[in-house]
Amino acid sequence: MGRLLTETIGKIATLLGFDGTNFSALRVDTTGRLKVRGEDQLFSYQGSVAERSLGVPSRAGGYRESDTPPAGTVWIITQITGGDDTTATTVHQYRLLRGGAAIVVYEARATYAIGQKSNLSCHIVMIPGDTLRLYITGSLAPDSCCLDIHGYSMTIAV
Repeated sequence: MGRLLTETIGKIATLLGFDGTNFSALRVDTTGRLKVRGEDQLFSYQGSVAERSLGVPSRAGGYRESDTPPAGTVWIITQITGGDDTTATTVHQYRLLRGGAAIVVYEARATYAIGQKSNLSCHIVMIPGDTLRLYITGSLAPDSCCLDIHGYSMTIAV
């Protein structure tokens, strides 16, 4: 969009933004909310994330795994808790799985009594396809293990 002339100012039918050099029309979605991209994205709180993965581990000494964020959403995980409610354990290792990679985000080594949980305060960004896993050294195949994740969800910039 070029220069604005005096006679045009009163006829503008859209909101304009000025980047220091030129004016351009601002984009909005069908509900009238401002659409932004990348670094300039507004904080777009969508809701809270509070999920529990409860059940048997994948195998003895195995893991429990979280769900993945739905399409168009990111999860910001701020708290992870997990453990074994049936057997005493010795290592709780939390991993972020993304694109075939398993990144260790925290490892707690201790003698965990039956039902004792490990806890991590964090800031982990999960995108669609990501999952969190808790590997529980010392768990047995029929044990009842849990992985709880807490945080909030955000929309992805369009």
